[in-house]
Amino acid sequence: MAYSSTVQGKHMVMMLLHFLLATQLVTAVLTSDLHGEIETLKALVRSLARENIQVKDRMENLEKMVKSLQIAVLRGKTTVKSTGTRAFTTPFQVLQRRAEGDLGPKTGTTCTQLCPPGRDGRDGAPGIPGLTGKDGTTGPQGPQGQQGPQGTKGDAGPPGKGLTVDSLKELVAIIDKQQLLTAMPVNGTSGGSVYTRWGRTTCPATANLVYSGIVGGSHYSNTGGGANYQCLPRIPQWGNYTVGIQSLSYMYGAEYETHSGNLFSLENTNGLTSIHDRDAVCVVCHAATRSSHMMVPGWKECPKTWSKEYSGYLMAESHGHHRSTFACVDQSPEVNPGGHTDKNGALFYHVEANCGSLPCPSYVNGRELTCVVCTK
Repeated sequence: MAYSSTVQGKHMVMMLLHFLLATQLVTAVLTSDLHGEIETLKALVRSLARENIQVKDRMENLEKMVKSLQIAVLRGKTTVKSTGTRAFTTPFQVLQRRAEGDLGPKTGTTCTQLCPPGRDGRDGAPGIPGLTGKDGTTGPQGPQGQQGPQGTKGDAGPPGKGLTVDSLKELVAIIDKQQLLTAMPVNGTSGGSVYTRWGRTTCPATANLVYSGIVGGSHYSNTGGGANYQCLPRIPQWGNYTVGIQSLSYMYGAEYETHSGNLFSLENTNGLTSIHDRDAVCVVCHAATRSSHMMVPGWKECPKTWSKEYSGYLMAESHGHHRSTFACVDQSPEVNPGGHTDKNGALFYHVEANCGSLPCPSYVNGRELTCVVCTK
């Protein structure tokens, strides 16, 4: 029993020793492998460091090459040849080959990077002409030139018509008018005189035309409306108006009523033999040098110191119609063209003398009265 126990104890000791040896052996192996890995990593680090230095050197070389190529491009030198057998015609190809390692430094070469720039090339051919520029601004006016030679004498004009009685009358009327105008006050404060010439469309030579028109008034049968004749402009100027007839006051045209006899001169009627039922006309005149005017019924001439504008016959509505004002109608009246239809309206009748309260003589019963318009 004691021996068996001893053997067993020795056996256990041997097993323990073997275990310890096996553990040390494993540890040694593991330590050896780990050391090898560390050395390998150190070698890789050193290799990467060397490559990094090489990459850095290459990058510096590339930067120098780029700068050299930029200078060459600016100077127009784009042809570069290597020291070997291959030629590169553009800076970009040179740079590309340098990057690929084909143009690195070589033994026995005299130019390890780019060669120095060559001489300037020849001048190129002239370019095409440019577009035409804009016109410049007008320059200052030049000095006045010398007077030219006298021209040739012109042809003689046609012979004059000579003086006639009518041309002398017109000339005298123009001279009289000019003398009247020059006699006006310098400050023009007189204002002149305005009157209506009934039965005519023109003013005398001593007056200025204001406007010509047609005669209007109330209908002879109307009990209301205006009593006086009006010289209406031929073209009215309308304001606000209402369309249609509103049964208010009316303005009619006027006609000559001369069926009882023709006392007027017909020289201004374009060949008519009568002005009966023809539409009456009128004109407003301005005597610039005379500030007063009047109509004298029963006279053909003006009082002394007064100027005659025109004369004619006194006319008004018929005694059987409603009353109107008296008007002095020119002795050579005109008519409104186309107004020959008997439409009535306001009417012009000759005014006759009627004895009684009117003294006869000097007036004669039944005679038509004359009239004259005068200014001063």
